[in-house]
Amino acid sequence: MRRIPILFWCVLCAAASVPPARGDILHLSGGGLLEGRVTREGEGYRIVTRHGSSVIPSAQVVRLETRPLPEDEYAERAGTLAADDAMGHYALGLWCRQNNLSDQAKTHFETAVRLDPSLEGAWRAMGFLRDGSEWIAPAEYHRRRGEALFDGQWIPLAEAMRRERQRETAAKSARALDEGWPIVVAYARNHGTQDANAVAARLAEYGEGALPLLRRASMERRLPVRRLVILTAARLPERGATDLLLDRLVGETSTDLAVEAAHALAQRPDRNQVANLLMTCIMQSVGRSREVIRGSYGLSVLGDAGVIPALIENIEYSPDVPVAKSAQRAEASGGMTGFDGKEMSVSSSLDGAGPSLSKRYPAQLALKLLTQQDLPPDKVKWTAWWDGAKAEFRLSEKQELLSIRSLDTEAPGPRH
Repeated sequence: MRRIPILFWCVLCAAASVPPARGDILHLSGGGLLEGRVTREGEGYRIVTRHGSSVIPSAQVVRLETRPLPEDEYAERAGTLAADDAMGHYALGLWCRQNNLSDQAKTHFETAVRLDPSLEGAWRAMGFLRDGSEWIAPAEYHRRRGEALFDGQWIPLAEAMRRERQRETAAKSARALDEGWPIVVAYARNHGTQDANAVAARLAEYGEGALPLLRRASMERRLPVRRLVILTAARLPERGATDLLLDRLVGETSTDLAVEAAHALAQRPDRNQVANLLMTCIMQSVGRSREVIRGSYGLSVLGDAGVIPALIENIEYSPDVPVAKSAQRAEASGGMTGFDGKEMSVSSSLDGAGPSLSKRYPAQLALKLLTQQDLPPDKVKWTAWWDGAKAEFRLSEKQELLSIRSLDTEAPGPRH
């Protein structure tokens, strides 16, 4: 007795697990069924399926059940269909879909809507969507609504772009950490023989993806590596790089590197943004005079005297006042004002006791450092001084540099 090759049995079983096109059925002695186009061949039956063909010995076949294949039945149905019968074409399209004849189904649905554009079922069967009185493809429908396809889901275009950028940034960050960290390690070992600016330019090629790498490197104890962070961040235009430079200005244990970070911040394209970030840093530095010193130095390097009236506007804000009174004072004065005249917010969690007047009124300490004037935290007095001095006043980075170097040694250590 001839036996069916094992491989073909596997193929036929796989075919049986998928909804097959209807055809002849061989009922096998073992209880199995094989479906396809069957013809008699010698002492057996040749069965042809979409996966191939083979000859089954007659001894293994109990009976043959003949049925037309979908293609044969389709030819018969299509032959009796009137060319102008819209509903007939729609019905035949549905039958074709049920029998895995997708190409023929599409043809009949298209014919149906061409004959009768009001056939909603045919439009929907093709996946079209209604937009007013018009039926359009899904992609065009969502495009008109400002949506884009992202991971199989239609979402607002702006959100899709944000997610795509986020995905690209994550991929770049992973690549930067994988490829860039060895560069940082090699520089740490051989910084005496390597050009720091050349290494920074190489790391900056990773773009925004380099930021996680730089944040990791900023925690290094070795000064050359932390300087490399500043040099690289200065080459990146992203807001995250600005935040990193501000962190280096405020939190850097090395005064020289803090000075370098301040000069890098002064070169950022959005000077108003930098000034507001520095002012926010000053106003939030409760009991941390070193951060006020560093933030003030950053403002002096920025060199725009417009920060003085902004600080005077906030001179009476004190995180030392209880939350309720602090809120009342902020409300009475119209809130905290930024460098660009827009209102800034300072978290009520900043309220707490400060050991000295300058720490209770951070704007006053900043003004003393920037102007060398020793006035109390009184808005009227500071305003009167500014009205008389502003015409000839210039911020002095030289004076501030003396302040940062001398006062850095006296103030409490910065955050890390």
